[in-house]
Amino acid sequence: VSSRIHAIVDLYGVPDVRLPLSKGTRGCGEGWIGVKATEQPALFELLSPIAHITNDGAPVLILHGTADATVPISQSEALVKVLEERRARYQYKVIPDAPHTFLISSRYGDFREMIVNFFRDHLR
Repeated sequence: VSSRIHAIVDLYGVPDVRLPLSKGTRGCGEGWIGVKATEQPALFELLSPIAHITNDGAPVLILHGTADATVPISQSEALVKVLEERRARYQYKVIPDAPHTFLISSRYGDFREMIVNFFRDHLR
């Protein structure tokens, strides 16, 4: 049985643990594992999904709110940039005014059908 990933839905995720979560802070991965990125750069690269993108990888659906104060939208923008550079398949939906952990069906919109259709399209 293959363990290959066939589709990814990224809801306001952290694709690069080497980047700070807010201005002037350390890389977000440092708080998780207690090691500085400069001390073990290979480990932080391994932990960062953004470092593993290939043009034949699983397609990615990204949803991120513009009012996210936990994970800045710049994390998703960096992910989109790498996906484009590597010609990977993706869809990106910016959710105006949505905070971190917005519900997929809320006053910010109903994204259930979008997510289900994304999985239907890629998990056949």
